[in-house]
Amino acid sequence: DTGAIVTLADAWLNAVSSNITAVQPQIGQFGSVVTITGTNLLGYGTAIISVRLANISASIISSSNTTVVVTAPYSPVAVASGDVTIASDTGATSTLAGSWSFGGPVLIDSVSPGSGQLGTYVTLTGQNLYGYSAVQNVTLAGYSATLVSQNDTVVVIRATQGPNTIIFGSVTLTATG
Repeated sequence: DTGAIVTLADAWLNAVSSNITAVQPQIGQFGSVVTITGTNLLGYGTAIISVRLANISASIISSSNTTVVVTAPYSPVAVASGDVTIASDTGATSTLAGSWSFGGPVLIDSVSPGSGQLGTYVTLTGQNLYGYSAVQNVTLAGYSATLVSQNDTVVVIRATQGPNTIIFGSVTLTATG
Protein backbone atom coordinates (compact mmCIF):
# COMPACT_ATOMS: atom_id res chain seq x y z
CA ASP A 1 0.00 0.00 0.00
CA THR A 2 1.66 3.17 -1.24
CA GLY A 3 -1.07 5.54 -0.09
CA ALA A 4 -1.52 6.89 -3.66
CA ILE A 5 -4.80 8.67 -4.44
CA VAL A 6 -6.12 8.87 -8.02
CA THR A 7 -8.94 11.28 -8.98
CA LEU A 8 -10.86 11.83 -12.21
CA ALA A 9 -12.39 15.31 -11.99
CA ASP A 10 -16.06 15.82 -12.85
CA ALA A 11 -16.61 12.11 -13.61
CA TRP A 12 -19.74 11.60 -11.49
CA LEU A 13 -23.06 13.41 -11.20
CA ASN A 14 -24.79 12.80 -7.90
CA ALA A 15 -28.35 13.25 -9.20
CA VAL A 16 -31.59 14.00 -7.35
CA SER A 17 -33.29 10.78 -6.29
CA SER A 18 -36.50 9.45 -7.84
CA ASN A 19 -39.61 10.11 -5.80
CA ILE A 20 -43.07 8.52 -6.12
CA THR A 21 -45.65 11.05 -4.92
CA ALA A 22 -48.98 9.34 -5.69
CA VAL A 23 -50.57 6.04 -6.76
CA GLN A 24 -54.11 6.09 -8.22
CA PRO A 25 -56.13 4.12 -7.47
CA GLN A 26 -54.59 2.72 -4.29
CA ILE A 27 -56.73 -0.42 -4.33
CA GLY A 28 -57.64 -2.66 -7.26
CA GLN A 29 -57.46 -6.13 -8.70
CA PHE A 30 -56.17 -7.98 -11.75
CA GLY A 31 -56.50 -5.72 -14.79
CA SER A 32 -56.86 -2.43 -12.91
CA VAL A 33 -55.06 0.43 -14.64
CA VAL A 34 -52.80 2.14 -12.08
CA THR A 35 -51.17 5.56 -12.54
CA ILE A 36 -48.01 6.30 -10.57
CA THR A 37 -46.79 9.91 -10.47
CA GLY A 38 -43.62 11.46 -9.15
CA THR A 39 -40.34 13.12 -10.05
CA ASN A 40 -37.23 11.76 -11.76
CA LEU A 41 -38.90 8.37 -12.14
CA LEU A 42 -36.57 7.42 -15.02
CA GLY A 43 -33.65 7.70 -12.59
CA TYR A 44 -31.66 9.66 -15.21
CA GLY A 45 -32.07 6.74 -17.58
CA THR A 46 -34.25 6.22 -20.64
CA ALA A 47 -36.76 3.57 -19.52
CA ILE A 48 -38.66 2.06 -16.62
CA ILE A 49 -37.80 -1.64 -16.62
CA SER A 50 -40.00 -2.89 -13.81
CA VAL A 51 -42.87 -1.91 -11.56
CA ARG A 52 -44.00 -3.94 -8.58
CA LEU A 53 -47.35 -3.58 -6.83
CA ALA A 54 -47.31 -5.23 -3.38
CA ASN A 55 -44.20 -7.13 -4.52
CA ILE A 56 -45.81 -8.54 -7.71
CA SER A 57 -44.59 -7.46 -11.17
CA ALA A 58 -47.04 -5.27 -13.09
CA SER A 59 -47.26 -4.77 -16.88
CA ILE A 60 -46.01 -1.35 -17.98
CA ILE A 61 -48.35 0.49 -20.38
CA SER A 62 -46.43 3.77 -20.60
CA SER A 63 -43.75 5.68 -18.76
CA SER A 64 -42.13 9.09 -18.53
CA ASN A 65 -40.04 10.93 -16.01
CA THR A 66 -43.19 11.99 -14.10
CA THR A 67 -45.83 9.32 -14.82
CA VAL A 68 -45.87 5.54 -15.10
CA VAL A 69 -49.06 3.68 -16.08
CA VAL A 70 -49.32 -0.06 -15.40
CA THR A 71 -51.86 -2.86 -15.40
CA ALA A 72 -52.25 -4.61 -12.07
CA PRO A 73 -51.12 -8.23 -12.16
CA TYR A 74 -52.92 -11.28 -10.82
CA SER A 75 -52.42 -11.70 -7.09
CA PRO A 76 -52.52 -15.26 -5.72
CA VAL A 77 -53.71 -13.76 -2.42
CA ALA A 78 -57.26 -12.35 -2.58
CA VAL A 79 -56.36 -9.35 -0.42
CA ALA A 80 -52.74 -8.23 -0.19
CA SER A 81 -51.12 -4.87 0.54
CA GLY A 82 -47.66 -3.49 0.09
CA ASP A 83 -45.27 -1.06 -1.52
CA VAL A 84 -45.11 0.31 -5.06
CA THR A 85 -41.57 0.10 -6.45
CA ILE A 86 -40.28 1.40 -9.78
CA ALA A 87 -36.87 0.47 -11.27
CA SER A 88 -35.22 2.24 -14.20
CA ASP A 89 -32.64 1.04 -16.70
CA THR A 90 -29.91 2.77 -14.66
CA GLY A 91 -30.70 0.61 -11.65
CA ALA A 92 -32.26 3.52 -9.77
CA THR A 93 -35.32 2.58 -7.74
CA SER A 94 -38.07 4.47 -5.99
CA THR A 95 -40.54 3.05 -3.47
CA LEU A 96 -43.71 4.41 -1.93
CA ALA A 97 -44.36 2.30 1.16
CA GLY A 98 -47.79 0.79 1.74
CA SER A 99 -49.34 2.50 -1.28
CA TRP A 100 -51.08 -0.43 -3.04
CA SER A 101 -53.64 -3.04 -2.01
CA PHE A 102 -55.10 -5.90 -4.00
CA GLY A 103 -58.80 -6.20 -3.23
CA GLY A 104 -61.03 -9.15 -3.76
CA PRO A 105 -62.07 -9.90 -7.33
CA VAL A 106 -65.05 -8.33 -9.07
CA LEU A 107 -67.73 -11.02 -9.43
CA ILE A 108 -71.14 -11.00 -11.11
CA ASP A 109 -73.27 -13.56 -9.25
CA SER A 110 -76.59 -13.05 -11.04
CA VAL A 111 -78.30 -11.24 -13.92
CA SER A 112 -82.04 -10.60 -13.72
CA PRO A 113 -83.89 -10.90 -15.98
CA GLY A 114 -81.76 -13.18 -18.11
CA SER A 115 -83.30 -11.95 -21.36
CA GLY A 116 -84.92 -8.82 -22.75
CA GLN A 117 -84.93 -6.24 -25.49
CA LEU A 118 -84.47 -2.52 -26.04
CA GLY A 119 -85.51 -0.68 -22.84
CA THR A 120 -85.34 -3.69 -20.50
CA TYR A 121 -84.01 -2.88 -17.01
CA VAL A 122 -81.46 -5.45 -15.89
CA THR A 123 -80.11 -5.94 -12.34
CA LEU A 124 -76.63 -7.34 -11.80
CA THR A 125 -75.75 -8.56 -8.31
CA GLY A 126 -72.31 -9.55 -7.15
CA GLN A 127 -69.20 -8.60 -5.22
CA ASN A 128 -66.91 -5.57 -5.58
CA LEU A 129 -68.84 -4.42 -8.64
CA TYR A 130 -67.43 -0.92 -8.32
CA GLY A 131 -63.98 -2.31 -9.01
CA TYR A 132 -62.92 -0.03 -6.13
CA SER A 133 -63.87 3.12 -7.99
CA ALA A 134 -66.91 3.10 -10.32
CA VAL A 135 -68.64 1.10 -13.04
CA GLN A 136 -67.55 2.50 -16.39
CA ASN A 137 -69.37 0.34 -18.91
CA VAL A 138 -71.66 -2.70 -19.12
CA THR A 139 -72.43 -4.74 -22.23
CA LEU A 140 -75.21 -7.28 -22.80
CA ALA A 141 -74.22 -9.87 -25.40
CA GLY A 142 -71.74 -7.35 -26.82
CA TYR A 143 -74.15 -4.38 -26.90
CA SER A 144 -73.64 -1.36 -24.63
CA ALA A 145 -76.21 -0.70 -21.92
CA THR A 146 -77.05 2.53 -20.07
CA LEU A 147 -75.99 2.67 -16.44
CA VAL A 148 -78.96 3.53 -14.18
CA SER A 149 -77.54 3.03 -10.67
CA GLN A 150 -74.64 1.33 -8.96
CA ASN A 151 -73.18 0.31 -5.65
CA ASP A 152 -70.68 -2.32 -4.63
CA THR A 153 -73.16 -5.22 -4.80
CA VAL A 154 -75.94 -4.12 -7.21
CA VAL A 155 -75.75 -2.46 -10.64
CA VAL A 156 -78.90 -1.58 -12.58
CA ILE A 157 -78.64 -1.03 -16.34
CA ARG A 158 -81.02 -0.55 -19.25
CA ALA A 159 -80.64 -2.29 -22.59
CA THR A 160 -80.14 0.38 -25.26
CA GLN A 161 -79.88 -1.60 -28.45
CA GLY A 162 -79.68 -5.10 -29.71
CA PRO A 163 -79.25 -7.23 -32.77
CA ASN A 164 -81.83 -7.88 -35.48
CA THR A 165 -81.81 -11.56 -34.51
CA ILE A 166 -81.89 -13.41 -31.20
CA ILE A 167 -78.41 -13.91 -29.75
CA PHE A 168 -77.09 -15.28 -26.48
CA GLY A 169 -73.93 -13.77 -25.00
CA SER A 170 -71.98 -12.60 -22.01
CA VAL A 171 -72.67 -9.78 -19.60
CA THR A 172 -69.47 -7.77 -19.22
CA LEU A 173 -68.89 -5.10 -16.59
CA THR A 174 -65.90 -2.76 -16.84
CA ALA A 175 -64.98 -0.83 -13.69
CA THR A 176 -62.48 1.98 -13.34
CA GLY A 177 -59.67 1.56 -10.87
